[in-house]
Amino acid sequence: MNNKKYIYVLSSMRAGSTLLKSLLSTREEIVDLPEIPVHLADEIASLVKEDMVLIKRPRYYLNTKYPYFEFKPESKIIILIRKPYDTILSLHKMNLENNFADIQYHDEQMLLNYWITTYQLLYKSINLNSDNVILVRYEDLIETPLKTTENIFKFLDVSNTKGIDTYENPKGYKWKWGFGDGGDVLKTLKVVNRQNKYLNKKLINLIDTNKAVKEILKNYGY
Repeated sequence: MNNKKYIYVLSSMRAGSTLLKSLLSTREEIVDLPEIPVHLADEIASLVKEDMVLIKRPRYYLNTKYPYFEFKPESKIIILIRKPYDTILSLHKMNLENNFADIQYHDEQMLLNYWITTYQLLYKSINLNSDNVILVRYEDLIETPLKTTENIFKFLDVSNTKGIDTYENPKGYKWKWGFGDGGDVLKTLKVVNRQNKYLNKKLINLIDTNKAVKEILKNYGY
């Protein structure tokens, strides 16, 4: 058993976890790794010099249990949430660009159900008020990155807690689907507050009329 400290980033897909990981990995204590399998964490941790291992593990579509793994002792947990509208538009774009075969996840209602289930599971299984848990809203991260990252760094108890809004390219690997993003916005190496101008009236109506969405947004501090 190694003496590394583990940081878990839990979220839906397309919630900004790669951006968050890139920002956190600028601290010298946190190793910059791709999206590693949870069961390999100990093996990989033993090979790096950094004290903290960040495990970014969004919930995939077919995960009926989430989180589906045990947390290491004294670990830190970051719950990352993004509002459903922009999350679902990004999911739909990702599915199309990657020729995702399962047609049901090209449907707005199915993608909304995925978002709802993800954050219901997290709310039931993780105590948001626990000392080892911090809630990060994607909108806060891109609107006030300096303040938001400073709060996260203080929570993680790293030596340099100054907030940031820039990061570097991954060290030793490239962004790609399954391990990160690699989109044009992420490659700017800077937090970008880009407003989505695409209007999907069907999706807006589904969100506005869904009681579960309203409850989740309230539970997560929106």
